Amino acid sequence: MSNGEKEVAVLYSGGTDSTASAAILAGQYDAVHLLTFARHGFFGADNSNYNAGKLIAHFPDVHISHKVLETTALAEYVTAHRRWHYIRKYGFFTLQNCGFCALLNHIGTLSYCLKHGIKNSADGITHDWPFFPGHMDKVIDRFREWYASFGITYHTPVLHFEIDKPMTYIDKISGFQSAHEEKPEANTTGRLLHRMGLSDTDNYKGTDIDKKAQARCYQFAIPNLFIYWMFRGPERWDEYEAIVVEYFSSLMEDTRALVEGYFERSERRELFAFLDEEA
Repeated sequence: MSNGEKEVAVLYSGGTDSTASAAILAGQYDAVHLLTFARHGFFGADNSNYNAGKLIAHFPDVHISHKVLETTALAEYVTAHRRWHYIRKYGFFTLQNCGFCALLNHIGTLSYCLKHGIKNSADGITHDWPFFPGHMDKVIDRFREWYASFGITYHTPVLHFEIDKPMTYIDKISGFQSAHEEKPEANTTGRLLHRMGLSDTDNYKGTDIDKKAQARCYQFAIPNLFIYWMFRGPERWDEYEAIVVEYFSSLMEDTRALVEGYFERSERRELFAFLDEEA
């Protein structure tokens, strides 16, 4: 394999899932690039250093680097581009802030791969948020095709890992940790990290450890209100899925043109300034 094929860029939040994904990939590649993207609306992106440091110490024979890159300019452009066109066509579906976040992070990862000749990208996506675009199988398939069109393979090492019953929302925002159901034999990302010696517990999602390991964001509240209260997505899954896939497929085509414009004609250079940042 060429050097680019022996390297992988990981969209890295610093949380359990992305850390488990990076740990798996560290056993398969010579170099792992952990990419954390900071933007307006995120709090504590540097928290990702917590688990990134553990990975670097745990895999001394693998070149693991970690960068925190500022992408606010790109975020503002992508969310505003053709905004009225999409509002007229998709209405309240344009409130999918978490879908935009995933798209922006993938643009950043793709661009980093193209700049450095890396042929593999990955993230820690699972099925724990099934109504958010980046966690939906058909949208994930579109992302695979999108990366492949640039000669890059998109990996999802923990996509089919089992999910512990999550901590309740009120517990997460209050800091109170009531008992929540666990599946002791489940193959979860938390148990993988525990077995590998990268965590002291099987599951710390929603706890104080989790809060200091990754960025915090509360923009998911808006799409949640739309998905569950207005559109009633669980009762209308097929319709919901079809609209989301169509919408985000269109957004990917828009961003394909944006990325090609930058790399082929040096257009919109200000939006890609993060590629010149150092951690």
